[in-house]
Amino acid sequence: RDMTADPGTTSYEDNYTIVDCNTGITSSTIDVPLGYRFAQKGIYYEQGWFSWGSYGNAFNQNGEQVGSAGGNTNSLPAAWGGIGTYTIKNPFDPNKITTVNVIPTPDQGVSFSNIAVSFSGSTHTMTGTITNNNNYEVSDIKIYTHITDSSGDYLSSRYDTFTESLLPGESKPLSITACCQSSGTFTPYVVDMTRPTDNTAPVVTVPSNQVFSTTESSSQYWFGATATDLISGTIVPYCSSVGNGNVTPGGSLATTPNNYGGSFAVGSHTITCTATDAAGNTGSASFTVTVEQVALDLTPPTINLPSDLVNGITLTASDSSGAVIGGSAWGNVMSMTATDNVEVEIVSSLAANSAYANYGRIWESGEFPGVWCDNPGMLLRNVHFPIGTTTINCAAMDSSGNIGTASFTVTVTPPQYTIEFASGSSIAGCEGTNSCFNPYQLDIPVGGEVRFMNWDNAAHTTTSGNPSSGPSGHWDSSLLTPSSSFHHTFNESGTYEYYCAVHPWTLGKVVVGGDSTVKTGSSINYPLTITSLDVWLDTVVIPPLYKYHVIGDAPPSSNLGIHLVAPGWTNAFSWNDQGTSTGAPSYDHQGLIYDPTTSEGLTTTTTHTGTWTMRICHYGTVNNCVEQPFTIDSSGSPQTTSIDCSQLTSTSPQASKDQ
Repeated sequence: RDMTADPGTTSYEDNYTIVDCNTGITSSTIDVPLGYRFAQKGIYYEQGWFSWGSYGNAFNQNGEQVGSAGGNTNSLPAAWGGIGTYTIKNPFDPNKITTVNVIPTPDQGVSFSNIAVSFSGSTHTMTGTITNNNNYEVSDIKIYTHITDSSGDYLSSRYDTFTESLLPGESKPLSITACCQSSGTFTPYVVDMTRPTDNTAPVVTVPSNQVFSTTESSSQYWFGATATDLISGTIVPYCSSVGNGNVTPGGSLATTPNNYGGSFAVGSHTITCTATDAAGNTGSASFTVTVEQVALDLTPPTINLPSDLVNGITLTASDSSGAVIGGSAWGNVMSMTATDNVEVEIVSSLAANSAYANYGRIWESGEFPGVWCDNPGMLLRNVHFPIGTTTINCAAMDSSGNIGTASFTVTVTPPQYTIEFASGSSIAGCEGTNSCFNPYQLDIPVGGEVRFMNWDNAAHTTTSGNPSSGPSGHWDSSLLTPSSSFHHTFNESGTYEYYCAVHPWTLGKVVVGGDSTVKTGSSINYPLTITSLDVWLDTVVIPPLYKYHVIGDAPPSSNLGIHLVAPGWTNAFSWNDQGTSTGAPSYDHQGLIYDPTTSEGLTTTTTHTGTWTMRICHYGTVNNCVEQPFTIDSSGSPQTTSIDCSQLTSTSPQASKDQ
């Protein structure tokens, strides 16, 4: 029978769920909040048959009897073991089970704090603070206190009423003294209270009127709707659709918050959303959805790139990991939009197309603009753009499946660092304080670019290696005149020593990636060769003079001597120092052949006929020389005017300059 008129609850109990006879005969599930009571009468109670026997008992999930719920009874499921799931068997069909879920007590907007309990004999006193968190006044607050032992098992419970009123946000002391509990943990809950009379309907918020175009017979549309009430707070509204002609859907829409909608047929539809508060006040709001049918669309969407994206984005890396997009560049990426002659698709995933499986939605807030791009992690600032140029490909799809594309580039330049040649470093002395280069040691990440800047008033080189081992071959700048610079990018970790080949006391080092492994400890075995030698008589000048042009390979150092040895001369003065190289790993030099007797240009009147020797010497830790003979005959003419020496190798590996 209907229990509404006879709930079987006392004045201090709250009637929450009623199970009528018909429901009791079938399997059912009931949610009962902690502290609320469960009232039930047996089948055919009016005929006196209300005893259910063992089938009226409540059982936990382990099959253990934890309480009684049969017959003409009104029970407290919280006493069965607190929050959890319990079962009651139907006495006439034990296969039909009533499942009772004891759930947390609903939040009434009133909270407790600083709860403490003291015991005196069989009397206990519970104290604390009670606070009204609602935006309205409340009074006659019914409190259910759940009492458990040290293991959390149910001991007892009681109902009390806090009769004072509480204004919005107000807190007051709470003190309840009662019999007969001498131990336990007390947890109070609010199960009911007196609220102001509510005559105000909830406020329902819905979207503005919507218009869609489609080549199909219907269009998908999903939307959100909300409702708020002064007393009840947030309420989930119920939305329904009424349309003209073939309406899909023609009745109720989904009631999941922010997920209403479905397929709307061509035509006009009125969507009405309603919400009812606890006092029975109902509010509503409406809007229209119009679906227009258009001709088949074969035109793809257009992706609108800001001009700065069209020209490409350039970022500077702070370290070897690259750079994260930000600032105006980030704003430009988030400003991309897509437009279409019908409708840009923003619901279905473009990534469902295998050609765009690695694309992601690109937008920050508001309605998605319909643009998808590859490398979404980089564009959404979750991943660094690497040093170099990355091409970003974007796409947009319309409701007809047409896909439009666009692309732009993001270029990340490596970080740049500067090392300066100190003023005056061409004069020895700065090496004592490691101040020839500023700084003496530079720490950079892998991929860092270093600019060597010559602020001295003398020419310098920056050469990898050290004066004792010679050049390592990692870099060499040749001569840097004052105010000029040289750049080198370090793509491998390690420690790189360097020096000036002109002023070998100037030392410095670059540490890349924190790696102390010296990469410049051994020198490169640069070849020393004469690859071409021309000797001729220049008759344009008066008197005619003998000249030479010599080309070859040499270590990158200014300590390169070019010497001519006259026939029959063997002492130190037989060497005529013609000049030095420019510090490059090769040389190209031409000049006069000098008479060793007069130290003037050699003319046709020379008595120094016979075999001459061209010697090229490099002066370093080991002084190497290479030589090539040539002949000037008794007539005063060179015997050979052009000599190919490409296969010539060093013939005097230990020659010294004063030999």
